[in-house]
Amino acid sequence: MLISGLELTLSVVAARVIRKRMVSRSRWVGVVIVAVGVVVIERANNWKHQQQVEEQPDDGVEASSINEDDNSSSNAQNVTVGVILIILQSILSVLQDIGEEIFMQATTFPAMMMLGMEGLYGFVIGLIIYATIGNKFGIEDIDDTISMLMNNATLRWWLLGLPFLFLLTGIFNIKATEVTSAMTRNVWKNLRTVLVWSIALCIFYLGNNSKYGEAWHNPDSFFILLGFSVMTSGIVVYYWYKSQEQ
Repeated sequence: MLISGLELTLSVVAARVIRKRMVSRSRWVGVVIVAVGVVVIERANNWKHQQQVEEQPDDGVEASSINEDDNSSSNAQNVTVGVILIILQSILSVLQDIGEEIFMQATTFPAMMMLGMEGLYGFVIGLIIYATIGNKFGIEDIDDTISMLMNNATLRWWLLGLPFLFLLTGIFNIKATEVTSAMTRNVWKNLRTVLVWSIALCIFYLGNNSKYGEAWHNPDSFFILLGFSVMTSGIVVYYWYKSQEQ
């Protein structure tokens, strides 16, 4: 959720600074409301997970108390690194989105060719990094991965199926940028969390395995629902007036 909110804010700034687009006041207000909704959802979700951790039984309290300081410092460091990576990822993602918009709208570059070039460059660069430094820095145990794929048919099907899912998602994303803008795409992209949360609830209560999906927790889930309502209200405000962007 932090990524979604940050990308939304940065995309509006990039549209104003890089594209020199005049963003109407109602759209600024809508973006702020959507960002507030994202923050509410993210805080409520973290609170819920914290409550779940605290409710777990305390086995080996003495052993855990000895290493409490080491764990807290390690967790703080991980959080810092995670936040830095999120910020960098959001900046690069927004630059990619605005670059796609410029290529497709300012130069009439074909959307599908843009998607294919991005996929090709990403595959080649990722393969080089994976093959050269994957084992050296503990990023990936290549031998173990190959062994898992050889011994598990389900993983092989996932390996074949996921690229098609990514292709379908990429087509929708690139087409949305082509016909609207990177800023509008990032506004609507936040609604994915509504779909994911709804499906997770359905899986938990309609499925046969409680390990999958997400349960409804009081009052945390009500705060998440409130955050989605705020976010939806922001989208309504974003389109409330018919002011055209120059």
